[in-house]
Amino acid sequence: MVRRTLLMVALTVTATIVPMATAQACSCMMPDAAQFLEDSDFVFAGSLLELPNPGGGNVDGLGGPQNVAYTFEVDAVYKGDLRDSVVQVWSASNGAACGFELAVGEPVAIAASASGGQLTGGLCATFGVDQLESAAVDAGIEPTVPQPVAPEPTFASRFAAITAAAAS
Repeated sequence: MVRRTLLMVALTVTATIVPMATAQACSCMMPDAAQFLEDSDFVFAGSLLELPNPGGGNVDGLGGPQNVAYTFEVDAVYKGDLRDSVVQVWSASNGAACGFELAVGEPVAIAASASGGQLTGGLCATFGVDQLESAAVDAGIEPTVPQPVAPEPTFASRFAAITAAAAS
């Protein structure tokens, strides 16, 4: 009985001294696609090209979620000046903190904001491409198609260009 009482006292003291981690969960009130078209800086349809590297982001210094860059292939732009067919959108690294929860290649509509020269978005600003297309038709918006991103020149292509120029 004494052991049980001591154990209960020890657990009570530990629970009051050791701070507990605060649980986070994402909770969204999803506006419709028409509202995203009106309120967002950028709205596009595309798909996730690759999952981000969780170690490649930044931590806000306040114990908040780690932000990472999600890379999307852009199929159509409905709002904003996105000229490249590949863009990065910064978001929290997990869905519990309102980061994207997407599979690679999954078609999705994304509403993003411009912040510090970067696009930012997240789970609460994703919706179906069909919803976006319908809202765009209703609003009289014609999507634009971004330009394909030119691949980085390889050593071989640079060498060929130099030798061709030298031969001229």
